[in-house]
Amino acid sequence: MGPRPMTPDGLPLIGPVPGRPGVLLATGHNMLGLMLGPATGRLVTGLLTGRADPGLAAAFTPARSARRRRVLKRRTGATSAPPAFEARGLGRSPSS
Repeated sequence: MGPRPMTPDGLPLIGPVPGRPGVLLATGHNMLGLMLGPATGRLVTGLLTGRADPGLAAAFTPARSARRRRVLKRRTGATSAPPAFEARGLGRSPSS
């Protein structure tokens, strides 16, 4: 067992990376990676072919993480996750 990537809101990040054309993410599934693998594959396939369900794609977009950081910075001046997330290891980026 190793670390399990998880986002602060508990939902995986699946979709295009803001500001990085041609780069898609499919990460942050926590302990559900094997179970969600087939559905993630279908969503990624849909995103690559232009046939993804827009509502489903919006629910998992990596852009929601970027929006959350901008709102947090605007409200508090902070650039990282709130202390409660940091204490549980939920605010760490993969490089930290």
